Amino acid sequence: MKILKYNSNLLKLPLTIFFCLAIALTSWGSKDSLRNSIRAKSDFSKVIQKEFTISNRGTVELNNAHGEITVETNTGDKVEIEIVISVLAKSEESANEVINRIDLDFQSSEDWVKAETKINNVKSTWKKWLNWKNDDPSFTVDYTVKMPKSCKLELMNRHGNSFVDELDGQVRVEVRHGNIRLEGVNNSVHVDVAHGNITIGKALDLEGTVRHGKLKLKEGNNVDIESSYSHVYIDSAKELKTNSKYDTYKIGIINDFRNEGKYDNYEIESARSISTISKYSDFEIEALTGVGDFEMEYSGVDIAAVSADFDHLNMSGTHTEYKMHVAESATYKLDVVGEFSGVKYPSDLDVVFEKEKVGSHELEAYQGDKGSNSWIKARLTHGGIKIW
Repeated sequence: MKILKYNSNLLKLPLTIFFCLAIALTSWGSKDSLRNSIRAKSDFSKVIQKEFTISNRGTVELNNAHGEITVETNTGDKVEIEIVISVLAKSEESANEVINRIDLDFQSSEDWVKAETKINNVKSTWKKWLNWKNDDPSFTVDYTVKMPKSCKLELMNRHGNSFVDELDGQVRVEVRHGNIRLEGVNNSVHVDVAHGNITIGKALDLEGTVRHGKLKLKEGNNVDIESSYSHVYIDSAKELKTNSKYDTYKIGIINDFRNEGKYDNYEIESARSISTISKYSDFEIEALTGVGDFEMEYSGVDIAAVSADFDHLNMSGTHTEYKMHVAESATYKLDVVGEFSGVKYPSDLDVVFEKEKVGSHELEAYQGDKGSNSWIKARLTHGGIKIW
């Protein structure tokens, strides 16, 4: 009886044939891609123009992707929309395939005009999979819109930049992977920005969210921002409320500021009132003129100048350092209780009570008028306070 011997080469043969075929097909695709890439691409375009009548308090809604939106304002009652589809392709046939995938939806009523870009996806093929050079046509869809200044605007843009002229109506914008500039809004503004930047000249009221982006505001009234992993620059505002994490804020002149956050860096030029609850954050404040309420953990607060007529500073925290320079002409009462915390104060303060022992420091003192209504209070654990 013959014994059949195991031959591993027999099992390897089908795999060898498969890989040889794959290499041959890939090589064919590569050569084909190389030949195609020799032919230069050309620009092809299609222009669509629409005009609508709208009431002076109506709403214009623009929803685009992969292109720019430019909004110009006027005092008329017309909405004029020009959309240019631009395609960079190797042939007119290839360009038309792309243009035919792009649908433009227009709707209107007396108080509403809408323009929306809808892009239909193309199905993958074996030829595209083997074509490693990826010579697919590229395209943009660009809007130019003229609208009444008094109207409301709702704008959404993905993978494109936008510019909006000054408006008197309310504005809502949503931006993904793009930048937008609002020249100025004499009304309320709502923003939702992710992976992009927004610049606003002025806004009466501003609220919204910024994620992985940048916001710049020159002038605002009431501002309410929720942000994360972002940079925010505000030159001036009356009231500013922030909910932040992993952010950098640079703030100019502010009246009232409220914050809840963590892992942030704040620079504030001047504020009348500051209230914050934060962790793992640093605050650098050039001037504080009224009230400061700080509840901090693993953080640092540095106030370069506390004005002579300030109201009060109330500070608590664990593993937090407070430093502040109080005007020499200020009169105030000082109340500090610290556990494992350093306490430093001006030598000319009048000390009413002080008790130091291992792990604790209690202090009651006053500067100037003992009956002053201004006061500084600190409750610290594993931190410190320095007043000079």
